[in-house]
Amino acid sequence: MDNVQMLMPEVYEVHLLPPELDWKGPDGLGTIRFEQRPTDDPLHLTLMQEVNLNPAVIRPEAYPVLLDLHQQLQHPSVRTILVELE
Repeated sequence: MDNVQMLMPEVYEVHLLPPELDWKGPDGLGTIRFEQRPTDDPLHLTLMQEVNLNPAVIRPEAYPVLLDLHQQLQHPSVRTILVELE
């Protein structure tokens, strides 16, 4: 599990964080989870990612699930944090 913690200066307002994801792969492939951990301080951001993948042989009918995950992980929003200077 990897955590990223950021303390934003008071002059910034957070408008966009990466979307949360809770994915369980087909055929025992594993799991991928991204989440935001709320804190009492709105200027303190904690983002968590956990990736547990296993070697697996994927059935052809499950391949679209992998393509969908690939599209989600390649989307710019997954690696974007948007803040505004107040």
